[in-house]
Order: sequence, then C-alpha cells, then structure tokens
Amino acid sequence: MLHLLNLFAAIALLIWATQLVRTGVLRLLENTADSIETSSL
Repeated sequence: MLHLLNLFAAIALLIWATQLVRTGVLRLLENTADSIETSSL
C-alpha cells in the first residue's frame, strides 16, 4: 500500500514539475519575442 502511495506521489510531482518548466519556458519565449519585436522597431 505504501509503495502505491509513493508511486502516485512521484507521478503527481513529475506532472507538476513538467507543468512548471513548461510555463517557465513559454514565459521566457514570450518575453524574448517581445523584446525582439520592440528592438526591431
């Protein structure tokens, strides 16, 4: 039973971490695209 709980916790942590990284990367790319657009004007 404890192994199953640990497995679910690991999966939840993995999903949460990938979401965090994905939103961070998207935010970084948006900021980079915005700065490129403003510097080209």
